[in-house]
Amino acid sequence: MNHKKRPTFSLRSKRRVFVTGVRLCRTGNVVTGFTLIEMVLAIALVFYIGLLSTAFYSGFYLRNAANIVTKDLAFSLRQAQVYSMSGRQGSDWGVALTDDAIIIFKGSSYASRATTFDESHAIPVTLVVTGFNETVFSRITGYPSATSTVVITGAGRTRTVVVNEQGIVDQY
Repeated sequence: MNHKKRPTFSLRSKRRVFVTGVRLCRTGNVVTGFTLIEMVLAIALVFYIGLLSTAFYSGFYLRNAANIVTKDLAFSLRQAQVYSMSGRQGSDWGVALTDDAIIIFKGSSYASRATTFDESHAIPVTLVVTGFNETVFSRITGYPSATSTVVITGAGRTRTVVVNEQGIVDQY
């Protein structure tokens, strides 16, 4: 390949140095490769960028977890209400909160539920979920057994899900 040679001046001497492709030619001597300090700097730079990206990703994950659980809870409440209103399996449906999961269940209470119909959504251990233990929606009307407010807290974020007396689910 024919590359145009661009003359430059070295800081060490006044001799002309020509850069051709990958090789640095200096008056007949060929110098190739990287020095040890260049390799150490390159590895340190890659390590530092990786460290920063890991810190940003973990912060993003923790902040986003509260939003995801809020949406999962609202979806589960609406899904249980639709199941009840449509008379699915001829039963009431409800939602229960445990320490590590949101569970849609079939039955008039979580304790007497039919476990084969359970639908579960995980709650990360980094979040604190407080509020109701369970809400059951009545058949046909879809009204909840009680109004409830659930507060989801984690990584400096607080999200709220509210179920009113008519079964309307809101997220804040």
